[in-house]
Amino acid sequence: MKQIIWILLICLPFNLQAATLEILIHGIKEPKGNLNIGLYNKKEGFLSTQKQYKGIYQQIYSNTAKYIFTHIPNGIYAVAIFHDSNINHKLDKNFLGIPKEGYGVSNNPKSFMKPTFEQCNFRLKKYKKITIELGYK
Repeated sequence: MKQIIWILLICLPFNLQAATLEILIHGIKEPKGNLNIGLYNKKEGFLSTQKQYKGIYQQIYSNTAKYIFTHIPNGIYAVAIFHDSNINHKLDKNFLGIPKEGYGVSNNPKSFMKPTFEQCNFRLKKYKKITIELGYK
């Protein structure tokens, strides 16, 4: 019995630090393919699928989608999403580097330049719901 109490006392502070992030995705042009949803916790590697803190590849069924990250430590994060319509596991771009598939980031910054972590980040503490609008060129 004492062992169970000690385990609970040790784990309790970690559970109090866990947060939940609910992401609503709007503006999906066509309900086919997959969404790559990436959660980032630092600016180095932001927008690189290999540098995601956590990531999910989710099939699309409608023009809106939702994903919930749970048990995330409180902190500063940013989210980047792309619509992988042809299911090749990458964001297709034209010869100028402009995305040919839909994409969006947290805070929905309006800019013609590549979004930065500073433009897209937010503080996550306990629970946060964000909405990301996908854009297509």
